[in-house]
Amino acid sequence: MSVALSVSTEARLRHFRASEDVIQAASDLLDEREGEKLAMYLSELAEVDGSMPARIEGNAQLHEVNNLLARAATARKALEEVRVKRVAPLLAEQRAINELFGLLIDALKALDAKGKGAVVKWQEAEQEAIRREQEEQQRKARQAAELQRIAEERAAKSRSEAKRLQYQAEAQAQAALVETALAEVPREVPRGVRSEEGTTSIRQEWYLEAVMDATQVPRQYLDVNETRLRAAVHSGARDIPGCLISVRSVASVRTR
Repeated sequence: MSVALSVSTEARLRHFRASEDVIQAASDLLDEREGEKLAMYLSELAEVDGSMPARIEGNAQLHEVNNLLARAATARKALEEVRVKRVAPLLAEQRAINELFGLLIDALKALDAKGKGAVVKWQEAEQEAIRREQEEQQRKARQAAELQRIAEERAAKSRSEAKRLQYQAEAQAQAALVETALAEVPREVPRGVRSEEGTTSIRQEWYLEAVMDATQVPRQYLDVNETRLRAAVHSGARDIPGCLISVRSVASVRTR
């Protein structure tokens, strides 16, 4: 299904700034009837465009402009019907494809979140285990240091040479335990995991958890909703602080 566009049709498309890709797409996608409509309404558009004055002088020209506007509105409506007819099945196909692959992608996203959550929990458990190990290491060092102190005091107070030597040996043994405990290098908190299929890394990240009081948020973080402002003006609002609301004349066209 394709149509060979006429030289004049291609020229008019270029006049209205159509790229060569658009012209080629029109030739490839439109059937003969649609190509004829395109050519007809391009001709109509070119004629209306060439006849539309920038300034109206007199009632006769006013009526002529009104006729040109009506012809333009009719052409626009007809072209829109052609566009919608061609686009509707494409949009339906797009929706179906998006839904199909969206289901799979959503499932993969959920799996990704589940797996990453499990890895983060594993790291948190390892971090807690390392913290407990360090606390136990410090507890043993404190305990050995206290036993060393007691043994040294006993050795200093002992009148028996044998007891003094015994307490000194105990003090030396506890000192060795203190040195051993303090010399132990704690395990590092794992930052991820690497396997033959890939690598999962973990990093600290700041994030916004919630807005607790919107009135306290600085102005530079607030966006003005122009869509709501325009809707308010359209509905009758005439005085909105910080906004300039003006009146302008707007023409509308109805075809017969």
